[in-house]
Amino acid sequence: MCRKEFEVKKVQHASVEEVYAWLAEDAQTMILVDVREIAEYRTACIQQAQLIPLGEIAREKLPIKNKKIVLHCRLGGRSEMAGEKLLAEDSSLDVYSMDGGIEAWEQSGYPVVKSKT
Repeated sequence: MCRKEFEVKKVQHASVEEVYAWLAEDAQTMILVDVREIAEYRTACIQQAQLIPLGEIAREKLPIKNKKIVLHCRLGGRSEMAGEKLLAEDSSLDVYSMDGGIEAWEQSGYPVVKSKT
């Protein structure tokens, strides 16, 4: 009897430095998705990020499916969960979770858009 092994695709990880470089080199090769809640997004966000909160994340909500999908949240936990959800829907997606989230991004000195309120 032949037993076929199935490899479960896992969420890949990227440092804030890698994500910044990808955006600087060619932002057209990826999409950056913020999976935090709208109130968090309004407080501070990465300019190139599109908001799709964790509770709403789904393959059909992604504007582009054939590019690298980089997810971020505040620290990294929710983006990991969002990535697992997307891969469960479609294992062909190229999904990354940005390690450390927007806090690591900001601590590294990369720009964020902050609310004026």
